[in-house]
Amino acid sequence: MILPTHHAVVMKGEKHAVLHQLEDALGIRFTLAPHPDVVYASYDVFGINEVRALTDAAQRKPIEREELRLIVDAESITLEAQNALLKLTEDPPRYARFVFVFPRELSLIPTFRSRVIEVMHTADEKADLVVLCDGTIGEQLGDIATWTKNGEQEKISTYIAQAEHEVREVPATSYARALSLSRRFIGVRGASAKMLLEHLTLTRAESKLKR
Repeated sequence: MILPTHHAVVMKGEKHAVLHQLEDALGIRFTLAPHPDVVYASYDVFGINEVRALTDAAQRKPIEREELRLIVDAESITLEAQNALLKLTEDPPRYARFVFVFPRELSLIPTFRSRVIEVMHTADEKADLVVLCDGTIGEQLGDIATWTKNGEQEKISTYIAQAEHEVREVPATSYARALSLSRRFIGVRGASAKMLLEHLTLTRAESKLKR
């Protein structure tokens, strides 16, 4: 599994399988022993006090690596905690990279979802980044119209997560800027998810033509 480069990732699925995949991706067995560049905590309920602790932990700098990974696994998260995380995930410390591990069925508020990349985890322990960017431009735009009309948030999140992987190859392009725009405003009241994703799709096609 390759982690998205975004600074805040939500991974949904069976906890032990997700954590095992994370350990493989990072090359660190953080559930077994402490590591100076990983902050790991597990909760039944992630609440406002836990957000304060996470905020404090995010202020320290990594020692052995370039990034400080802050990994939270929780069975549930309160509404107050999600609201409190908005500022932290919108403007995080320079070195901080957050990973939240939640059950697949857990619902999150739109404003929090707009600040993270969501990755669904399947039962066979593979990251479910389904290829949704294939097909003609017309087919992709048709899919987007269907997802947004039907509120298929999982497919929308997966589409953005896949773009996150692709944009590594072209980090300073209109595609990267369109991705940043989509991540920021998807789920925000008054923003059009359909228009954001259409713009993302069209700039992706333009970027591929220029390569």
